[in-house]
Amino acid sequence: MGDRMDLHVLNLRGNRLQGFIPPQIKEKCDFQTINFNGNRLEGQLPRSLANCDALEVLDLGNNNFTDTFPYWLGNISSIRILVLRSNNFHGPIDVPRDKDYTFRVLQIFDISSNYFSGSLSPNFFMNLNAMMRSDKEAVESDFGFEYLRFNPNYYYQDMVTVTSKGIQMHMLKTLRIFTSIDLSDNHFEGEIPSSIGFLDSLHVLNLSQNTLTGRVPPQLSNLTQLESLDLSNNHLSGEIPHQLAYLTFLSALNLSHNNFVGSIPEGGQFSTFPNSSFSGNAGLCGKPLTNPCSVKSSRPSSTSDEDESVRTAINPNWEYIFVGLGFGGGLAMLIGSMMVWEEGRRWHENWVDSMIEAIFQFFRVWNSCGDGRVCDMEKMEGDSEGVDDTETRTKFCVYCTELYFYEGMMRIHHVDCVCFT
Repeated sequence: MGDRMDLHVLNLRGNRLQGFIPPQIKEKCDFQTINFNGNRLEGQLPRSLANCDALEVLDLGNNNFTDTFPYWLGNISSIRILVLRSNNFHGPIDVPRDKDYTFRVLQIFDISSNYFSGSLSPNFFMNLNAMMRSDKEAVESDFGFEYLRFNPNYYYQDMVTVTSKGIQMHMLKTLRIFTSIDLSDNHFEGEIPSSIGFLDSLHVLNLSQNTLTGRVPPQLSNLTQLESLDLSNNHLSGEIPHQLAYLTFLSALNLSHNNFVGSIPEGGQFSTFPNSSFSGNAGLCGKPLTNPCSVKSSRPSSTSDEDESVRTAINPNWEYIFVGLGFGGGLAMLIGSMMVWEEGRRWHENWVDSMIEAIFQFFRVWNSCGDGRVCDMEKMEGDSEGVDDTETRTKFCVYCTELYFYEGMMRIHHVDCVCFT
């Protein structure tokens, strides 16, 4: 890789090459594609790779490279595909603050199955302009469906392997609108940056098999073009944001083996996902899982709900309190007066007797007197003509009688025929 050559593609994919990448790559390198995927190369990446300022595809996957994140490749303004998967890269993926190394046109970023660690930098994702629909070039390519292509005089198509919807795909033609981020199977920790929500033209996001914690940012619902989301095998907690149900293009979702709680959002694409998308979360409930949600757990909790409960506890509903006090006070006054006011108690007893007598007119009632004789109520009424109505009425005392049914008729048995007059 010495003097300048009119060479645009270097594809040594799928061989058994060993050793190191030659460090002497001089300036004005014309490579547009460098593909060493599937070899046994090792060591560090030579910084002279940055001299290939026309480079668009760099695929170093499935080798034995041992190095930190090559942030200095961001100095190549044309790089669109960067694949470092299945190597021994380690450390954080931060870009030094004093360096202006950004990947503004990067559309496929695959660093899965390495040893990268640390937290995910929000600023790193903010610079991925090609994954934002606000980027003019991304919008134009959305309508043009352009393929990633090189000089029309060359008959060559790149093959790039990406993991989408849990399946590895070999892409011979890469649409400029296709965007993918795969950070899976590393040692990233901390929370998912909400700045990922700005990548509203992202199609595939895979953050599985890390040690990410915290809640899933609701800003992920801004990824309106997202087709595949994999957050499985982390330590994420909290509820699944119901806003994710608005992702109408989402066809593959994996949130399994985390610490999610609460009810699974309903509606939208969530009704199409299988049980395996949510398994391994003991606190989850609702469809498609077999454990239903209780009334309490099916209601999504929020800060506003908590504030409302606090306000209710501090400001009770006095209307219900006054109604209860009024009813209880009135009942207490009635019982108290009956206990100490003998005339009132006698009036109450007579009133109750009158009500019972009126009700008994609708039934055929037998009266069993204290001597054991049974007489017909109608006969008693006939015999009692001419007798004062008050005397007849006193024979029906509610406090010294017993009602029971015999042969389909109601009978009155005077247990103690001592009645008030």
